[in-house]
Amino acid sequence: LKANTDTAFLGGGAPPPGGKAAKEMTLTVEPEFKHASEYTFKLLDQADSANITGWLEKQGYKLPAGTAEAVKPYADAKQRFLVASVDQAKVELVGDGRAQLSPIRFWTETNYTKIPSTLGLLNSGGKKQELVISVLDAKDRYEAKNYDNVFPPTNLNVDFKVKERMGEFYAAMHDKLLAKNPKGILNEYAWSTLECGQPCPNPPLYIHELLSLGADVFEATLPEDVRNPDPPERTEEEKKIYDEKKKEEKKADDIGRKEIARRKALVERHAYTLSRMHHRYDKESLKQDIEIGPAKSVRGGVELPKGPKGELPIETKPADRNMLQMRYVNLHPDISVLKCDNPNRWRWGKPPRTYRGLRKIWLAEDLATRNRKEIVPEKVVITPVADLGIPGIADEKDPAAAPSASAGAGEEKKSGGCQLSPGATGTSGAAAVGFLAGLGLWLSRRRYAK
Repeated sequence: LKANTDTAFLGGGAPPPGGKAAKEMTLTVEPEFKHASEYTFKLLDQADSANITGWLEKQGYKLPAGTAEAVKPYADAKQRFLVASVDQAKVELVGDGRAQLSPIRFWTETNYTKIPSTLGLLNSGGKKQELVISVLDAKDRYEAKNYDNVFPPTNLNVDFKVKERMGEFYAAMHDKLLAKNPKGILNEYAWSTLECGQPCPNPPLYIHELLSLGADVFEATLPEDVRNPDPPERTEEEKKIYDEKKKEEKKADDIGRKEIARRKALVERHAYTLSRMHHRYDKESLKQDIEIGPAKSVRGGVELPKGPKGELPIETKPADRNMLQMRYVNLHPDISVLKCDNPNRWRWGKPPRTYRGLRKIWLAEDLATRNRKEIVPEKVVITPVADLGIPGIADEKDPAAAPSASAGAGEEKKSGGCQLSPGATGTSGAAAVGFLAGLGLWLSRRRYAK
């Protein structure tokens, strides 16, 4: 067993500020130990794995109640245990008495589809555990195979006070979903890694990030000509320019073209579907380990508002490609007056260039530590959600009842939000919409005639 502290396996580039690089491990038949950071690793042989509780007690570990019963299924299946001991003196504290451990990366030669999540109950102290499963697959979205899959309602219109408290809001919504589906696994995201949602809460995954998540293992299995393909033939114009160069310039040009071809092929090889599953569990709701597997494509949380009230579908439906995200919306009116013969009302789009408001996406983060009591969904969600008992509060900014006066024939005609009369020039303008969202908030603006 080898643990490597450097970031060479990331494909280049240091981890982001405040981030922690994974500790790389390669399992060998008879491991030699090279320890990294706060961890000391031990891969138990078959005999010790069969008596894992006895081995742990000999090492001085104080085992919580129920350990023998929890590990028995794995020992009976003749699985081997990897033990990571933590040096408390090297643990990074992040405040509130909490520690942040470095991620550990490993790979197997056989399919790894069962998440040993029940083991986490041993140290839970009876409290609920937060589990997030992210899966990268070359083609498919992934979901749970032995638990109910739940698609949270997305595109909900929420009160504006939610925008800076997205974590608290989504944690409270999560609790409502689990109250109805205690064994439900939330399917929160499914999208191509070439993209990042609508709108993008974060940039798409960079190639070095994909490599750090396991793509480099796949790379190592490829032949040399695939990993380093020849560049395309030069065009006649390129050949003419190349022939006029000096010897050293030609050499540099050849190297550059080769490197560009390598990088282009690398990016093209590593396009995946990223799936995110989320569960909050205790010993009552998690009776067996979660098994995951491929699932059909779905779509949800991507449509634009329609009509005077900005109606949005909140369901997730089958689709020909994966476009699923949890997105929440705040609608507020743009009350500027439209002066034209035939106002083309209730069209939606991005905020106009003249908009000087805050353009920001608020995200739901650190869900395990959020206060789940102060934001009550029934008091901040405007869109009715019958399945969750959310009636929907009144939207105080609803402009649907606003006067719909249009300009007279002699007044100046404008293209913004108008259907121009015959003979007029210009294009039909769209109503303004701004975005805030993801597991986050989506801010939209709507334009109407007053």
